[in-house]
Amino acid sequence: MITGLALYAARTPKLSEQQIFRYTATLPAERQKKIASYRQLSDKLRSLTAGLLLRQTLKECCGVAVGDTNLLITDYGKPYLIGWTSVNFNLSHSGDWVVCAVDKQPVGIDIEKIEADVDMNLANMFFSRQEFADICSVNAFEQAARFYRIWTHKESYVKAVGAGLYMPLNSFSIGISDDSQTMLADEGKQLWFFKEYEVDRDYALTVCATHNHFPSMITIQDVLESDKRLVV
Repeated sequence: MITGLALYAARTPKLSEQQIFRYTATLPAERQKKIASYRQLSDKLRSLTAGLLLRQTLKECCGVAVGDTNLLITDYGKPYLIGWTSVNFNLSHSGDWVVCAVDKQPVGIDIEKIEADVDMNLANMFFSRQEFADICSVNAFEQAARFYRIWTHKESYVKAVGAGLYMPLNSFSIGISDDSQTMLADEGKQLWFFKEYEVDRDYALTVCATHNHFPSMITIQDVLESDKRLVV
């Protein structure tokens, strides 16, 4: 059973098209369709890794076997387990990494690869005035890191509340803290806590939860280890 917030990460493995097909066949039908919908090999690998990591994580944390009948998607695009109201989870992937958060309470996680060139027009469009000013307050060299720190905070919050794309990113403001932990009170007076982690210096990663009992580290998983015998 889940004892508290747990965080996992996995680097996308290097696989051939044939290997991707074999590992994909071990996953639920909905995940198989999602993987098949991608044209780029890199996108297929990220989606495959996400499916394998989620299955591995839920089995390890609470003994749940993810299948076609117990994993559904809300109208806002958030996956959930039927009959497991105390199991909340969230996935994110970018570049070479996939991350997963599991908790008893609502939780959100977001990882983004830090690109050197930041589109300030994009920041002005999707961020609040306060957040945009925050990015502009640092030198050009630091702007990319600040942009992605704010972005992952906002995305993790939207994913935690389960609103997905239905909540505009510029409809709320998060003032990130340099001590790597931030708080936000929403309109319903619910307190949300944020914590940043580092799995790779070229990535920004933030977790959002309803409490501040964050683990000290993220567990790095080998998503292929438990499935190797299935695809030989």
